[in-house]
Amino acid sequence: KPFLSQLQTTFMKSLNDGTREVREKGVTALTKLVTLHNRVDNLFTDIHHGTKNENLSTRETMFAALQGTMFIGGANMSPNLALSISVTLTNHIGAPEDTIRTVNGACIGSLATFFSDDELDKLIRENIIPQGQTKEIKHGRVLAIAGLLRYAPDRMSKMDLIDEVTSSLLASMESDNVSVCNAANYAGGQLIIHLLNSGENAACLFKLVSALATNCGHNSSNDVRSFATNMSHMV
Repeated sequence: KPFLSQLQTTFMKSLNDGTREVREKGVTALTKLVTLHNRVDNLFTDIHHGTKNENLSTRETMFAALQGTMFIGGANMSPNLALSISVTLTNHIGAPEDTIRTVNGACIGSLATFFSDDELDKLIRENIIPQGQTKEIKHGRVLAIAGLLRYAPDRMSKMDLIDEVTSSLLASMESDNVSVCNAANYAGGQLIIHLLNSGENAACLFKLVSALATNCGHNSSNDVRSFATNMSHMV
């Protein structure tokens, strides 16, 4: 433990490396380091600051590090810092880069594993469930739902959000934008699996299965048809 500070500095530097493999190993190292920290806020603050880096590769890596470390050690984060990070994640839902939107959605899923009920409910109802105005925001919001369903599906049930999440996904599964539609097919598949395992909300389950089946025979997009078919096999 006397070397945690030096290790943190070294691993954080590796996130700025020009080689992807080095950056990925740095992310893995930080997810292990966070379990050793008694006070994690300093580490999360450093990573959070890195998400503002101008270099796209570095920024992607910082979001990946934030996702991994929050999932493992986020419960020890201070409420104020968690709220600050939630603002950053909200602001990146409609990021212009597809890769940032994707990893940002996963970050929101990790945040949901420990974020307070009130703040999480506000985040989801105000910034994730509503349909977005641009294709980037629509895509980012569906990816955020996918993150929530991947990392915190039980909280969606406990917070009585399944009906609203389902309605949002059904609308996105009808989107004429392939990226939005495929992201919704993926998230819908995750929700189907959750509902099958929990035995709840048969009405939502039926609607989601029907929508996924419809997209398996999508008339205008081979990509949507292929992706939906693959998801149906996974389910």
